[in-house]
Amino acid sequence: APGFDLLDFAERFRAATALLLDAHVEGYGGGGTSRQLRPTMAVIDRKDRDLGRQLRRCSASVGQNLGEGMCSRGRNRAAKYHVALGSAREMLACLELAEAFGYTAPIDQQMRASFNQVIGTLVRLVERAG
Repeated sequence: APGFDLLDFAERFRAATALLLDAHVEGYGGGGTSRQLRPTMAVIDRKDRDLGRQLRRCSASVGQNLGEGMCSRGRNRAAKYHVALGSAREMLACLELAEAFGYTAPIDQQMRASFNQVIGTLVRLVERAG
């Protein structure tokens, strides 16, 4: 069996986290998920300021902790990715609450798939980093 190539692993890990950060920024307010959520965030904010603020905070937290985790090592990296994971799940919970309270329509399948992909990738990053 071939030996473990640490440099190859590090490069693939860096590429995966960069892709995840791009997807988050692209999607959740920067350009991707967040940008797609802007109209929904505005509706939630008009109907429930507290829930709207919480959604913005956890959205920002995902991107911030992904960025910090990419530049961290060891347990600190795992901790940052773990916080990003919790914040991504919190974003989904905020959207589900907004739907349950009658503020918004149900989350479309494509958006839910994006959340599931980001959350699944973060779960794997947390497991590998920890």
